[in-house]
Parts: sequence; structure tokens; C-alpha cells
Amino acid sequence: MYFLLVLVMFWSILAFTDIIFKTCMFFPYLTLLNSSGVTVGFGFLVLSITRFNSTFRKLGHLKPNLLRKFYDFGAVITVFSLLPSVALLIISWFHDFEEPGDYSGPFLTPVLPGFNLPYSHLPYYITALFICTLVHEFGHALAASRERILIECCGFKIYLVLPMAYIAVDNEQLLQLSYWQQIRIYSAGIWHNIVLSIFAILLLVSNTILLAPVFQKGNGLTVLHVEQHSSTSEPAGFSKGDQILSVNNCILYDAESWSKCLQILNYSPQQGFCVSDDFILQENSALEGSKSLNCCGSDSRRLCFQYLSTKNATVCLPARKLVERSSNCNRDLMCKNDFSCLVPVLSNASERFVEIKRRNKYSVLYIGSLEELSLGVTVSSWTANFRFFSVTFVEIYETLLMYILAFSSGLAIINTVPCYGLDGEYIFESLVHLTLSKHIPR
Repeated sequence: MYFLLVLVMFWSILAFTDIIFKTCMFFPYLTLLNSSGVTVGFGFLVLSITRFNSTFRKLGHLKPNLLRKFYDFGAVITVFSLLPSVALLIISWFHDFEEPGDYSGPFLTPVLPGFNLPYSHLPYYITALFICTLVHEFGHALAASRERILIECCGFKIYLVLPMAYIAVDNEQLLQLSYWQQIRIYSAGIWHNIVLSIFAILLLVSNTILLAPVFQKGNGLTVLHVEQHSSTSEPAGFSKGDQILSVNNCILYDAESWSKCLQILNYSPQQGFCVSDDFILQENSALEGSKSLNCCGSDSRRLCFQYLSTKNATVCLPARKLVERSSNCNRDLMCKNDFSCLVPVLSNASERFVEIKRRNKYSVLYIGSLEELSLGVTVSSWTANFRFFSVTFVEIYETLLMYILAFSSGLAIINTVPCYGLDGEYIFESLVHLTLSKHIPR
């Protein structure tokens, strides 16, 4: 809400300043607008550029035959996508009216910052949308230049915080082309978005190979963020960059295995430890007459344990030393002679005592709710081969690729629909004329 208020205030001040300067005929401001091609209004800003027109013309004539084949293929793909895209939108629209439990989710979901998208993802949203619209409009510009159509101008539009690219072509020249040439130009943006989506998929699939010299996947997790002032933070907890290998005996391969391991441990009985009787005699410091939960007093390095066979007998032992010198058990028969199965004494049934092993660091001994552990630590499936590389880069890179894939494929689907103002309208109109040109005079 605060972000929206700041946004409204910013655009209000900008629009008010623009009106005042124009009303007062402030010459330097008017000169700046005319020379830069900037148009300002409430909630939007438009920048028009003409200096790239010659560049588009050169690119369009660079490999004309190759470009013709490329956009011919794209036009065919786009034309055959008209009906499926309409069907997909209709199915998604009908699913929106069903009960939430009747289906797994809509095929197409609008993504809006602050509603179903966290504000922290807004930079990805803006960057991906800008890249996808830029690639889309570049497709129209290149296809039009190949057909020797004048590019009048290109530029960028900003609506609130969302940047978009655009181009303007000579409409009279465009309408004088053959219908198939028009379809090539109209479908070029969609075709570019399809190619960009395929490219994003290939990068996402091949990341484990491309990033292998520096990063690897499937060999533990990396801590990206730890909630401050939580039981998972330092000094006894995690720090950013820690590499986690396992939780108890559950080996971690990726972020999904982290969630699964915690879920399994949460629904399983508390794991016990096979501890030698000699160790118990040497290290036990339980306070006489104390309750089982507080048998160690205020010593945070020690923990109360009870014998699995006799629940009333408790001992106070150093937790880390015990974990390092013991094996796991669920019953006494799993322990050797002269060993006893001990389980930690916890305050309630929802708490667990788990050992989380880290690479090149001491294990974290966590006592508390596993749900709190899951919420308090954000992990990545990637690990760095060298300390001076951060997996944050990979997370940013992959997240941006996923947004590019989502927006680029979404733009391709939406623009294929023969609806007013979209590319599909002009493609469908030209296709009708091309198909029925013998019966409908041009």
C-alpha cells in the first residue's frame, strides 16, 4: 500500500509540473521535450526515437533471403496458433468460474505486483517485461525493414513502473504490400516471443552444464537468507552462504528435498541417540529434584534427555558432544551392549531436535518447530565451487529467465488472439483477405 501511495504521489507531481511548465510556456522545458521526444502525463511517460531508423534499414537488407525464410516460417507457426490460443483463453476463462477445488489452477493467470506477486520480485517483473516487449517490437521493425517499409520512429513507454517498447511504421506503405507480406510483419513480434521462450527454456534446462565450472546442483543447499532475531540465526544458527548437506540422516539434493525432509521429520517420532553408559556417567549433570524439562538449569550447551525404556529417568548431557559420539535409534534393541537409547526432552509434541550438517562448519543443532525452521531459512538448490562466488547470482539469473519465459510465452499467446488492438486482429484480417482474395476485391 505504501508503495502505491509513493507511486501515485510521484506521477501526480510529475504531471502537475508538466502542466505548469506548459501553461507558463517555460521555454527550456518545451525545448527539452521537443529535442528529446518525451511526452509526460499522469501515470505514463513516452520517449520517441528516430535515430535508429537507418540502423533498422541496414539490418533489414543485411540477409534479406534468410530473413524472408525466417519470417515465413514464423508466419506459418503463428497462423496455425490462432485457434489453439483462442481455445486456451476460453478454457482458462471458464476455469476461473469453477470452484477452487474443482481444478488445479487456471491455464493463464494475470500477474500483478502487490496482489499475486511480491514486491521483492518487481525488478524481475520490470526487466523481463521490458526485454520481452523489446524483442517483440524488434521483430516487427526487422520484418518491416526487410519489406522496405519506413520505420517512422521507435521508443519506450512507461506506465506507472512498467516499461514497454514500441515502433511506428508507415501505414500507407504497409497496406500496399501483399497480404502474405503483411502477415509476415504482423506475426514477426509473436514469432520473436516464441523464439525467446524457446531460448529461455534451453538456458534453464542446460544451466547445470553451462554453470558447472563455477556452480553445481544436487550436492547440498546454500543458505540465501536467514530471518533476523529468529531461532535459526547466528551465533548458534545459520549465516548467509552456509552449505547444508543433510538434516539428521536425510540427505539434501535440492530445495524440494529440504521441504520433504522437514515434512518427514515433522510427522515422525523424535529420533533417539545410542549413547554409551560410560559417557552418561561422566557427563551427566542433572539437577536434583528438577523437572525433566529443566534438569539442566540455565546451561544452554546442555540438554535434558530421557531413557527411551524408562520415561521418568532424565539426564543432563552436552548436546553437541552427545550427537558427535552417538548413532541414531528408535528403540533400545538398536543400541549395542552398554549403550542406552536416549531421546531429548522437548516442551511440546510439535518441537523436534535435529542435527543439520554443514560443509566445512560445525553442525547446527536445532530445537523447535520445523515449520519455523522452514520459514526462517531461505535456501537455494545451487552450491558454489569457490567461496568468492555467490549463488545469489544464479538465483537472480534463473528467476529472471523464468519471468522472461512466462511473459514472452504469455505475450505470444495473447497477441495471437484475433482481438481488437492486438496483432491477431491484423493477422486474421490479412489471412481472410488472402484466403478469399478471389471473391473479395482488394
